[in-house]
Amino acid sequence: KGSMFMKQDREFTEAILVKLEYELFNAGDIIIHQDARADHMFFIEHGRVLVKNEYFQMELYDGDHFGGD
Repeated sequence: KGSMFMKQDREFTEAILVKLEYELFNAGDIIIHQDARADHMFFIEHGRVLVKNEYFQMELYDGDHFGGD
């Protein structure tokens, strides 16, 4: 998978990296509710995240991201 930052210049990427906060979630944890405002972007470093609502579900893995609407 290609990184979403590959085409960005170094200064842009560094500005983002210094703002990242590491969070650890356990199996079964709810990261964000369906109707909640997603003002954060989540990057999956390692593991699997199930994204689902009443109409669909999909799995995200290492290197994927979601949120930040």
